[in-house]
Amino acid sequence: MPDAADLDTPPREGDGIAGLEAALPPGAWSDLEEEFRQVEADADAQRRGKKLEPLLERLFQRAHFRVELDPPGTGPRQTDLIVSTRDATYLVEAKWTGDRSGSPVADEIRLRLEEVGQRVIGVLVSVSGINQEFADRAVAKREKGLVVALDRQDLLLALRDPLELDRLLAFKVRELEVFGRVHRGEDQQNRPATKRPASPVLPDSTRALARLDGTSVGAVSSKGLISPVVFAVELPDIDWAYTASGAGVSLDVPLASRSGDELLDALHRLNATGWISRCSHWTIQKMGRVWHGIGASSFAETLTGWQNRLQYGGEDSGTESITIFDAFEGGWYTITADLGCDEYRRTLRANLSMQLPGVPLDTGPLHQLFQQFGTPLRGFFRPLAERSIRRGHDRPTKWPLEVVGLVTEQGRVPGDLWAVGVVVRNPFLPFGSVQPPAKWPTIPEDSELLVCALRNHHPANQVRDFYFLWGWESAESSDATVVRIVADW
Repeated sequence: MPDAADLDTPPREGDGIAGLEAALPPGAWSDLEEEFRQVEADADAQRRGKKLEPLLERLFQRAHFRVELDPPGTGPRQTDLIVSTRDATYLVEAKWTGDRSGSPVADEIRLRLEEVGQRVIGVLVSVSGINQEFADRAVAKREKGLVVALDRQDLLLALRDPLELDRLLAFKVRELEVFGRVHRGEDQQNRPATKRPASPVLPDSTRALARLDGTSVGAVSSKGLISPVVFAVELPDIDWAYTASGAGVSLDVPLASRSGDELLDALHRLNATGWISRCSHWTIQKMGRVWHGIGASSFAETLTGWQNRLQYGGEDSGTESITIFDAFEGGWYTITADLGCDEYRRTLRANLSMQLPGVPLDTGPLHQLFQQFGTPLRGFFRPLAERSIRRGHDRPTKWPLEVVGLVTEQGRVPGDLWAVGVVVRNPFLPFGSVQPPAKWPTIPEDSELLVCALRNHHPANQVRDFYFLWGWESAESSDATVVRIVADW
């Protein structure tokens, strides 16, 4: 009898599925996917087809569909499944042949739709995929009946997470019915570089990092450990307008970005739909070095100069981490990602995490945001356990700050430049004589520079003799910390 621990352990190489661990991405193990790969390894095509149907039945049941196997009333032809949710009913036909399914299969499914009712949507599950003739026929005849396809990549996605299946089908139906496009999972797995929106330029910031003489610089760098911390001159409080008990909500959107270029594509798409402001803040971090900047345009320019950063990081120079912070009306978000430092610039992960005052009545803009990335995504509003922002101060002490740079902003009069923030040396470095005050925010101890907001602005050409720490605010998204340090003079 196996040990109890063995019952929760997925199969390994040599257990009957060669190379399973290498084939699967990191994540939860799926018994449905394991069964599919066992069926896939069967050399007998007829047995594969027979085993696929009950696997699909369990998949739809696991996804909370109502399932009928070979239901009556579908005419003399055999129909594999009729599945339904509250919003839609699907006629599902499964095929596992050596060739891609073509236009005759699309026509055959459409004939079956005429027998079962106009409101039923046809679904072809074709492990070998579909050819262009199938796609063209599905688009050309969509007014007579909608027929969408699930290929091997779609099937693997659903087998790993059955709750994606409903949204995946709804996404495919919308793409076909509204936009006249046939969505194929294999296109997402091996898709070419995405076409950027018409707007070719990310917005410049109204603010800039500058030297003490007012000369703008694209970014400032300093020593520091890798940490998902980004400084901000302004940090919206999602709780300020609501005096009742309770807190805001968060929403996470995984970005379908596989490379540095596709990460920039995602920013362009966010910009095209109004989600990027002219006051975003960002960091790029490698082991032992951190770059701070303001504005999406300067981020794009700095990100593409990754070869200039190869000298940093020592043995860990193979990857770098980015964190972006931006605000919108009523909330804010962070974007975090890890990128490889080679010619491929592979993205190891990329995530957008939002904080909102609550669940909006009109979720249309958020749905549009999800659709920008070309994949059906499942998102949930998660209530925050506490108020978003934590605050602290130590005003009686007036910690002196050594200013090495400015955050400048154009005034209302052309050429009128104001200092709205300062770049200072961290007064609380480890092994120093000064200990940080109580409730000091989570900042890497060896972060050499801090970007601070100024409580009272002054002309950029009139640098003050003495600046001091006035207070601080911090808030956390699911995978980043935003810190607003306030200085005064």
